[in-house]
Order: sequence, then structure tokens, then C-alpha cells
Amino acid sequence: MEYLELLGETWVTGLSTIILAFTTIIYATLTFFIALSNHKMTKQVELQTQAFLRPVISINIIRRQGVILSLKISNTGNSPASNVTLNIDKNFFRFAEHKPDSNIKNYPAFKFPIPQLAVNDELIFDLCQGFNFDIEHEGEIITPKEFVITTSYLYLDKKYDETHHIDIKPYGTSLAYKNNTDHLENIATYLKSIAGNNNSSAL
Repeated sequence: MEYLELLGETWVTGLSTIILAFTTIIYATLTFFIALSNHKMTKQVELQTQAFLRPVISINIIRRQGVILSLKISNTGNSPASNVTLNIDKNFFRFAEHKPDSNIKNYPAFKFPIPQLAVNDELIFDLCQGFNFDIEHEGEIITPKEFVITTSYLYLDKKYDETHHIDIKPYGTSLAYKNNTDHLENIATYLKSIAGNNNSSAL
């Protein structure tokens, strides 16, 4: 009888130990997966935050004075971009003027790194009028309608390398317009010329 009671107590103790061990394993497994899930969530939040705060170098074609197409390079992100380098894969001579100082590829912005491009900072380079695109000089297209600009910049020790394919052809059939700034510039120039003429007459 005592043997049976001892056997029963041993069985119960063993069963309790097994249940406790099994429960511990389940708890440890759940804890591991919860920690892994929290880590993934934290990492995702960090990536989303970084994506929101990072600088973004955007390149667009804009119109100036109705007929001049210009290249606009700007930081449209939420943080300054550091050590910005720009590279254009083809020669582009502004307004089809074949001379070294008209070649955008020779401009300082495309030859030397820009230490910092602040938020909303922009660089604007006039290209040419629509009729001056695809002009050929000595077998070379000096105002190509298609070219590639590569950008490289740093943010929080992370390097971003991006490629921008510029295609002028879609702008050939778009409507040209003059914005208010262009009109104001023309008015200011006209008023200055009138003032200059009046001063000359007074003398």
C-alpha cells in the first residue's frame, strides 16, 4: 500500500515536472516570437522614419518665359543632402552654342561635389528653346533630347545613388505659357528702360 502511494506521488511529481517544462517551452517560444515581431516592427518604423526624413534629389524639366526648357535640380526631401555629385552622360550646349562655357557638363555643379544641398534648394539650368533641340555640329548632337543624369549623396552616413532618365520629346507637343513671374520681370525691365530714358533726357 505504501509502495503504491509512493508510486502515485512520484508519478504526480513527474507529470507536474513535465507539464511545467512543457509550459516553460511554450512560454519561451511565444516570448521569442513576440520579441522577433517587435524587432521587425521597430525596424520597419525606423525605415519609414528614415524614408520620411531623408533628402530626395528631384530632377524636372520646367518652362521659362514660355519657350525655354530648363533643367531643375532640387532637394524635395525633408533633410539636407551632403556631398552631392551630379553627372550628365552627354555633352549639352545651352541654346545650341558650341563653345566650352555653354556645355552643361563643364559647369561646376557637374564637375565638383556640392558640400550640401539644403531642403528646397534648387539649381536651374536653361537648356534651349524647342526648335534648338537635336542640333548637330560636326557629327555630334549638341542639344540631345534624351540624356541621363546620375546623382549621389549622403544622409546619416548612408549613400544614395540614383539615375534620372531625361526625355525632352513629350514636351514638344505640350502647351507653352508664361507665368506671372515672367510677366513681372518683363514689366520691371520695361520700367527700368523708361527710367533710364527719362534720366538721359533730363541730362
